[in-house]
Order: sequence, then C-alpha cells, then structure tokens
Amino acid sequence: VIHFNFGLHDLRCTDGRYQVPIGDYEKNLREIVRRLKFTGAKLVWASTTPVPEGAAGRIPGDEVKYNEVAAGVMREAGVATDDLYAFALPKLSTIQLPANVHFTPSGSAVLATIATLSSAKAIAAPIEYFRDEMPRWAMGMMSDTIRREIDSERTSSCE
Repeated sequence: VIHFNFGLHDLRCTDGRYQVPIGDYEKNLREIVRRLKFTGAKLVWASTTPVPEGAAGRIPGDEVKYNEVAAGVMREAGVATDDLYAFALPKLSTIQLPANVHFTPSGSAVLATIATLSSAKAIAAPIEYFRDEMPRWAMGMMSDTIRREIDSERTSSCE
C-alpha cells in the first residue's frame, strides 16, 4: 500500500505567488499517480488537512480548492481516498497546533491510526489486527462510523 498526500507545501503562498499553482498541482498529481500505479501497489490518497487561521504562508480555504482538484484526479484514476481533512476539521482545537498546519503529538498519532486503518482496508486486512494496539484516547477521537466499524470487528462471531 502507498498512502500518500501532496498539498500543504504546494499551496504555500509567498510574495503573492503559490509554490505550485493549482493547474500545475493537478498536472503533477496526474503524473505522480501514473508513476505510483506502475508499482502495482494499492494506492490511497490522503486529503490535505485543514489550514487554520494564522498559519504562516498559507491561506485558509486554499486546501479545500486543492483537495477538490485532487479528488477529481483520484476519482478518474480509481484511487481510494482517506479523507483526513473531514476527519480533522471538527477536532482541530484538540489535535492541531494553534495557527499552524502541524499537529500535536497526540493529534499526529490519531492521524497515523486513521491512515493505518485506511491502508489496512485497502488490502482487506482485518481491522482486528490493529485494534489491540490502538490506544483508547485514539479511539475516542475517531468518528462514530470508524469506531462502529472497529467495534463490529471486535464482536463479530466466527462462522
């Protein structure tokens, strides 16, 4: 599995210019996906996480535009998406550093857990393989949908 993201550095704005304009970003993503598909690995795209107010060199909302472009590229290429943006957005006050695109140590651990689960799903690995290693606080920060999925794996009966 290759779980990947490009975006936060691309949308960096310095002296009124984006590091990678959105049109070039799309072109670059298409080429990256083409090359990654050549590996034969299962691909999982991670959406770019939120840009908070006050984050140096970035404009809040630009990540939404870049994510929309990326979502279109991934849809066309048949690449699965791990929507870290949607996961992180309602939890920013507890997992992201203030006025910063980086996350707290526990926030990073939660995002890593989500990425692990997403990768496991891509290769159809049973979630139960990961559940015993998952800290309780990480479980508490996950969405209800993900928690239900993990819980159902824990309580599923043998057939």
